[in-house]
Amino acid sequence: ESFSALLSVLHHNNRTEQFLQAEQQMREAGVKADIVTCHILVLFYCKHKQFDKVLEVWENMRTLPANILYRYTTACDHLRAAFAQHPDLVAQVDKWELDEAIRRARERST
Repeated sequence: ESFSALLSVLHHNNRTEQFLQAEQQMREAGVKADIVTCHILVLFYCKHKQFDKVLEVWENMRTLPANILYRYTTACDHLRAAFAQHPDLVAQVDKWELDEAIRRARERST
């Protein structure tokens, strides 16, 4: 939780270098990003148009259990906005969202 709070404050105050340092410290400490931290990372990397990092975080986020993916749709919306100039990437986000909906439906039926 403390890394999420720190990253959020740094992101909202445009403290890019400090944000990147805090993220690195989090990784070095072996702290795995939860859904809240993933959401903050997606917002940060979308804002800075670092699409390779967005996709890296996105893939990690998709591995989290479905019951805690409460911000999934919001994250999809942020990705679509960030990728607006790249229709092929928007199509990929749409596919991920569909894949996730299918996965959730299958989990509910078992």
